[in-house]
Amino acid sequence: MENQSLLQQKLLDKVFVYTAETTPPDASDKETLLKNVMPLKGIADAVNVTDSPGAKAHMSSLTAAIILAQNGIDPILQLTVRDRNRLALQGDLIGASALSVNNILCLGGDNPKSGDQPEAKIVNDIDSLTLVSTANMMRKEKKFPSGRVIDPPPKLFIGAAEVPTMGKPDPKKILEKINNGVDFFQTQYVFDAKLLNEYMKVLGDEGILEKTNFIIGLGPFASAKSARWMNENLFGVDVPDQIIKRLEGSEDQKEESKKICIELIEAFRNIQGVKGIHLMGHRKEEIISEMDTTIHHSDDLTKQIKENSDKFVNTLYDEINNGLVSFINPESFIVEVKLSVEHTKWYDSTFISMEYELLDNNQMQLTTNAGTDSSSSGIGTYQLSNTNLTISMVDTSIMADSSKCTIFELTR
Repeated sequence: MENQSLLQQKLLDKVFVYTAETTPPDASDKETLLKNVMPLKGIADAVNVTDSPGAKAHMSSLTAAIILAQNGIDPILQLTVRDRNRLALQGDLIGASALSVNNILCLGGDNPKSGDQPEAKIVNDIDSLTLVSTANMMRKEKKFPSGRVIDPPPKLFIGAAEVPTMGKPDPKKILEKINNGVDFFQTQYVFDAKLLNEYMKVLGDEGILEKTNFIIGLGPFASAKSARWMNENLFGVDVPDQIIKRLEGSEDQKEESKKICIELIEAFRNIQGVKGIHLMGHRKEEIISEMDTTIHHSDDLTKQIKENSDKFVNTLYDEINNGLVSFINPESFIVEVKLSVEHTKWYDSTFISMEYELLDNNQMQLTTNAGTDSSSSGIGTYQLSNTNLTISMVDTSIMADSSKCTIFELTR
């Protein structure tokens, strides 16, 4: 389809996507905006441009989104019904599309009473669902609600918000949004994989996951204190106690927060219906960009290591002595390589090799070389398994030549 956004193309191609967000600056030059957001270029598939978050004025979201589009970043324009009547919103939708801003997220907006100008008046001429249906009419029926023709119509990819942490989903309400034109959902922060899995299962049982795209909200904390603040002050946010305790027990809470995010990304990726991750946080563009290698290359690395593991198993029976071969059933023996997303930063994707050595009757040493500097840490978990065999990691160490030695113990 002509003029599809990058985000829309990737979701149609069933690519797992990453979106991020930026808050437009308190500045009247585009350089300040670009300085903040350019670290996300090439990392996020699209970047949300918030619309006066916290009911505080900033550079307009439409202007900021246009600047991003002009600089090679696919923007997601957040539009709130709080500040504009239906005429202004319709004009913004056409203007955005005319300048290659095709992704929109339709929202209600924060109450001005919580902002720094509490005397501001709320417009709320229409609600966010009506904005969705209006945008859908304008793109599909090529007309305004009044009936006037729009030629050419705007090319829009329409999003809405959802809050998984508020309990079981309301399938009828979500389906209503989809029927009104929602193409994708970006959710509030989620920090509980079990809760998300249960939430998505309900939607899957109702056949909803086949009709739309869910991009799950996640983000790093500045500290345990900030995690507690989010619990107390942000609607729909529930940071589990075990995460807060883990942060409190860490020497570097910022780094530990990144690790937690990466672990949750890995868990969320395996949940039915999750099509992507939305990394967010006020003024956290740089922190999110630091997670680049970990997040962005995990798919390619998993594939590459799987290819290496296939070579490994194909030569196993020819080169390991008869004692081990008789211990394993060659007919059912398989190699499954699970690369933890948390550890992909350890790898240089241009070179990965594996070697093995039989240590005794029941132990094998697996050495992997990632071609990285020895200051890096972490590695994927190699799990060799069949119905009759369990291989558990006994010991592991990083060598000076950037190799990683892992000793497995084989038991029936």
